[in-house]
Amino acid sequence: MDRFVLFTTLSLIGGMSFAVSTALAGSGSCSLGPGDHTSQTLSSGGLERVYDVYVPPGCDPEQPFAMVLDFHGGLSTRAVHRLISDFRGKAQEHGFVLVQPEGTGDDPGDAVGVTNSWNVGYEFLGPKFDYHDDVAFVRELVARVGEQLPIDPQRIYATGHSMGGGMAHLLACRAADLFRAVAPVAFWLQAPEVVACDPSRPIPVRIYHAFYDGVVCYDESLPHLIFGDVDCPAWEPHRRSAPDGFARWRDIDGCTGTPTTLILPVFFSRFDEFTSCRSGARVGLWSLTTNYNPQEPCPFNPFVTCPGLSDHNPYTNLNQVDIEEDAWQFFVSVPEPRRTTLALAALIALATTRAARRRWPCASASRQLAPRA
Repeated sequence: MDRFVLFTTLSLIGGMSFAVSTALAGSGSCSLGPGDHTSQTLSSGGLERVYDVYVPPGCDPEQPFAMVLDFHGGLSTRAVHRLISDFRGKAQEHGFVLVQPEGTGDDPGDAVGVTNSWNVGYEFLGPKFDYHDDVAFVRELVARVGEQLPIDPQRIYATGHSMGGGMAHLLACRAADLFRAVAPVAFWLQAPEVVACDPSRPIPVRIYHAFYDGVVCYDESLPHLIFGDVDCPAWEPHRRSAPDGFARWRDIDGCTGTPTTLILPVFFSRFDEFTSCRSGARVGLWSLTTNYNPQEPCPFNPFVTCPGLSDHNPYTNLNQVDIEEDAWQFFVSVPEPRRTTLALAALIALATTRAARRRWPCASASRQLAPRA
């Protein structure tokens, strides 16, 4: 009885794991060659969506790639994003597939335009654009790339800057079944009344935010150790803080204890991380010092100052923390769930056996004492 239940349970769960692991590999072909594939298109939600893909050399159906999705910020494009984020260089260095999608406009008739952004759940420079289901688009996009390349479904990650960081947060909340870990940059996890966050499993999260961000404020109540205070933009409709998001992810992932803390010398950038979380998840926050300029001119009007505008780009920080490299090392440090599948199956099998024994305590004895025919 015990061996039969154990064998059956392991076989079923092992089969399901194999099915999930091979689903994204498609036919196992390498239909996209090495290099950059720009302006790829995908029809989603009635719109023609655009994205770029970088494929490293050495495609082998027996050795599926890891994949990172990197989202640009609001009022930006994937081309502009590549000027501030070097994930393209990291993809080439470390040999993973990089996908950089294009957002859409707030106006339904403006597929890609000056209001180019992502539907992260709140109103942004116009009416709420819930007609663009960007989570559904991302799922379709991952499936499309998985048809063209062998992708390891256990190693799919998301990152992004500003509102693109908001997309990384949102995908952690609503697509934890698809993404193994996320690394949002310069955006908070929004308030529960704005975006409900109930991931299907605890998901590792590492956040990067500049202390003196003048666009998406780090924390308006916390003056910087060096530069003093900064005024947050009044137009932020659902203002939150990086520490608030850090604490909320701590609660969502069921972290306990106190975070470990590292404070870097001279410019006081710091890293806090909860490591005792459910299912091996970790939640970290890099708080970065940038070169704040209170007299920084605004690009759209040089006679008006935009203090903290450049600080919205923490990829360039005074402690020279390499965000892209740190995020990639964080991604690859997350253990794959396959390692716990058999242990979980064994526990289920034992629980099933014990329940059967409690319900039919004489079943085994009856079979042993039954007379031979």
